[in-house]
Amino acid sequence: MRKSPPTPPAQPANDLDASTAEQVLKADLSNLLRKVKSGKPLSRWERNLVESKGQTNGTKSAPTFAANQSELAEILNTSRQRVSYYARQSDAPAPREDGRLDVGAWRRYLTARGRLPDSTTAPGSPLTFEDGLLAAHERITDWLPRTFAAALIAANVSTTPEQFENTIQVLQMLIAANVSEVQESWGFEPILPTENIAPWN
Repeated sequence: MRKSPPTPPAQPANDLDASTAEQVLKADLSNLLRKVKSGKPLSRWERNLVESKGQTNGTKSAPTFAANQSELAEILNTSRQRVSYYARQSDAPAPREDGRLDVGAWRRYLTARGRLPDSTTAPGSPLTFEDGLLAAHERITDWLPRTFAAALIAANVSTTPEQFENTIQVLQMLIAANVSEVQESWGFEPILPTENIAPWN
């Protein structure tokens, strides 16, 4: 008599039910149930699994934390440059100890500054252009004192501390005025009031 083929072993379930997913999400979305006890961080796949199952009436739960600035920008439907720019501001929401970013805190922070696009904003719109413009302006002004000091040394020119500081301030205003002029031409609010732009151009 021919023997029946053996029954393959049952595959372990990979899905979490809504109740378990909710329990994991309440544990700060940092670990699966087993990892919560050991303190190990969730992998991206595990996070997606938990979030996909943390549903109520078929509505997907919004992520509570982002692993990095790129992920935060994707969740908030804005650009990484914008997040990077504001992350360097002193009043920006601070990362958690494990480096994750609080999505809700960032949403409130950027919304209060009018920096989140609405649902009609298309990818690659001028919003991204402004992000790059602001980031470039910040980087240039940060490096300006060191760049100017190096230029003075190369030219064998000496200045007093007061002359150096005054020159830096004038150069920073010239840069800000040019950035503001470009912002206005693209329909953005300039970093300098309109009446302060003309004297520097």
